[in-house]
Amino acid sequence: MTTARRRALGIGGGALLVAFAIILVLVVTGVSTRWDHAWMQDLLSWRDSGVLVSIALFLNAFGGGIVGTYVLPLLISGLLWWRRGLRTGLFFLVTSAISALLVQLVKKIIERPRPDVLMVSADHGSFPSGHTANAATMMVALALIFGRWWIAWIGTIYVVIMALSRNLLGAHWFTDTLAGTLLGTGVALLMWLVFFRPARERSAVSATR
Repeated sequence: MTTARRRALGIGGGALLVAFAIILVLVVTGVSTRWDHAWMQDLLSWRDSGVLVSIALFLNAFGGGIVGTYVLPLLISGLLWWRRGLRTGLFFLVTSAISALLVQLVKKIIERPRPDVLMVSADHGSFPSGHTANAATMMVALALIFGRWWIAWIGTIYVVIMALSRNLLGAHWFTDTLAGTLLGTGVALLMWLVFFRPARERSAVSATR
C-alpha cells in the first residue's frame, strides 16, 4: 500500500470518528430528536410488508447477539488465519472486538432510550447501533483485506440494509444507525493502519526494543 493511500485511510478514519462525535453531541443536546422522530414515522408504514419485517427479524438474529458479536467474528478470524496468516486473522478479531467494546462503552455512558415502537427484545441503550457498527466493521475489514471493489459494494449494501432493518424494527433511531456506521468504519480503517504498517516502519520499531 502506498504512503498516499495510507495517509488517505488515516485521514478518512479520523474524520469518520470526528463525525461520530458530532452526531453524539447532536443526540445528547436533543438537536437530532426531530429528525429521528420524523424518520421513524416514515418507516412505520414499511411494517405492512411481511417480507421486509421477516428480513429485518433475520438480520436482528444474525447481525447481533451471540451470533453476530462472537460466533461470526471468531469464525471469520479463524478462516482468515488459515488462508491469510495469523496477522490477518488477529486484525479482524481485534478490530471487531474493539468496535463492539466501544459501542457498549458509549451505550452505558449515553443511555439513550430506544424508540417506543420496539418490535424485538434489546439490551440497554439505543446509541449507537451495535448491529450496524458490527456490520460496518466486518465489511470494511474484509474489503481492506481482499482489496476487491465488489466486496466494498456488497458491504455497503449490507450495512445500509442492516441500518434500515434496525430502524424498521424500532430498535434504533436514525442517528443511532448512522453513528454505528461511522464508528465501525472508522475503527476498521485505523486498525488496518496499526496492523499493516510498512515493513521498514516495523523494522524501525523492532530495532528500538
